[in-house]
Amino acid sequence: MARVRNISRDQIVEAAKTVLQHRGPEALTIKAVAEQASVTQGTIYYYFKAKEDLVNAVIRSAVDEQIERFDAAFASTHDELMRIERTLDAVREAFLKDDDFHRRLFGLVAKGLADEGSAREMQLIMERLSATMDKHLRAAISDKTRLPVPVEHIGRILRATFDGLALQSLFDKEIDIDAVFDSLKVIILALYGHDRAE
Repeated sequence: MARVRNISRDQIVEAAKTVLQHRGPEALTIKAVAEQASVTQGTIYYYFKAKEDLVNAVIRSAVDEQIERFDAAFASTHDELMRIERTLDAVREAFLKDDDFHRRLFGLVAKGLADEGSAREMQLIMERLSATMDKHLRAAISDKTRLPVPVEHIGRILRATFDGLALQSLFDKEIDIDAVFDSLKVIILALYGHDRAE
């Protein structure tokens, strides 16, 4: 077994993120990550059996960071509508402004269509994001609010909308993603406000 330098799994993931951020997904190799972390390739393999395991760990870490942002935005106020608005703003930053995150995420989606291991990883990521969104929606909606559809359906529709807008923004650099997202936010807040007022 290779001798492991005093480095943690999380530090290796951070080194991989740095490689991705500065050199792009094509440059993400075990060798490049080892060089970035100043360790041997054997040390990387001590923590990760294959490059795919490392890539999945990077994506999981990025998703964890996004969920922390959503939680912080939601916890920043007790006003129901303001909670929704701030969480939507955090979603805009995470889902629509972070091209690197989406390139990695969509890469895993594409891989998941052909690879059972990646498909399972993608399913876990989707479940975590959906659970977080459902949790925030339920907490923001008062007992007086009567919704015409189940909260989990709203969460899935919003996730599909966010992912679709992110995909569009990756390929269509002319799209005014902020204006489109502002329109989406107006629709969501108007629907919520209308239901709350009834």
